[in-house]
Amino acid sequence: RFLGAIKQYLCLSLLKNSASTLIIVFQLSCSIFISLLSRFRAGLKAEIGVFFPMIVLRVLENVAQPNFQQKMIVLRFLERLCVDSQILVDIFVNYDCDVNSSNIFERMVNGLLKTAQGVPPGVSTTLLPPQDITMKLEAMKCLIAVLKSMGDWMNKQLRIPDPHSTKKLELADNIPETGNPSIEDGITNEHELVEGSDSQSEPSSEVSDASAIEQRRAYKLELQEGISLFNRKPKKGIEFLISVNKVGSSPEEIAEFLKNASGLNKTLIGDYLGEREDLPLKVMHAYVDSFDFHGMEFDEAIRVFLRGFRLPGEAQKIDRIMEKFAERYCKCNPKVFTSADTAYVLAYSVIMLNTDAHNAMVKNKVSSFIILHIDFDLKVLLISNRLLYADVGR
Repeated sequence: RFLGAIKQYLCLSLLKNSASTLIIVFQLSCSIFISLLSRFRAGLKAEIGVFFPMIVLRVLENVAQPNFQQKMIVLRFLERLCVDSQILVDIFVNYDCDVNSSNIFERMVNGLLKTAQGVPPGVSTTLLPPQDITMKLEAMKCLIAVLKSMGDWMNKQLRIPDPHSTKKLELADNIPETGNPSIEDGITNEHELVEGSDSQSEPSSEVSDASAIEQRRAYKLELQEGISLFNRKPKKGIEFLISVNKVGSSPEEIAEFLKNASGLNKTLIGDYLGEREDLPLKVMHAYVDSFDFHGMEFDEAIRVFLRGFRLPGEAQKIDRIMEKFAERYCKCNPKVFTSADTAYVLAYSVIMLNTDAHNAMVKNKVSSFIILHIDFDLKVLLISNRLLYADVGR
């Protein structure tokens, strides 16, 4: 219940005030956010994924024209954050290694690096020289804290003792017994826990976890590479993703990827689905068949269908896609139209109507949308087109 109250009230308030220009409000927002991140991050993954870019990265990544006070607040906030290795690892695992999340840790480190490097030569800035130097120093402190925290975390996973603790241990061994062995025994016991029989056993689960994290990150990077390639050359992107086993080779698996993967260019998805080659054509059929249009009104089904991609500009590609859509709609709703041809004509008409109604380049809009199609279900088309004109044109 407490976590639910945080999500319902505190996060909403934080969302409203995070972009405030008042320094005291922004400082309070950062303070609340670091408390949430430190204590409740396990139950607030989605919320942190929104607030971290909005509160921290938005300010951190503004190198040339930052608000000096806001950026110093963020840098000091990060300095506190970066000394906690577990928080850093949690951010990296839950966001940078999650294919459905943004790379928060990577963006944070890159933002700190750019801040430490300063404003690029030739770029105008609102910062005074002393302010620029101060921010560079704070950013360097954060980067050093990140490196130290990551080193400490890896040492724990590999069970490598802290060199400072080793020095203390050596000093303790050289101290003569004084009749009060509790301190020396305590250090010795801790040393034995690290160096004793456990270290000769199978690799710890923590080491396995570190390896799993590395694999997850590599998986995401390779997937992002494939998505980036798809957004330039769709066919090449699909070929690459199949070759590195990020997508299955069957049309159904490729269709599922195009339907659910984030980061894909919707225009290029439409271009790929409209291709006439064997594989893209099978993928398009599998993509359309993955929709369930049972009980949907015709215009609603079109909206749901076109939500995941944009229709290509080539008429032949639109024709192939909408013909398959009409077939699928009629299969899900066999009593609405007497044939798939009627649904196809109506679907194509709706696309033209939508273009006419919402394209700014079309100056003379249609005032009525009644189309006579000989050899088709004329009554259905007339009624449907009158209703759809009022619905699509609004």
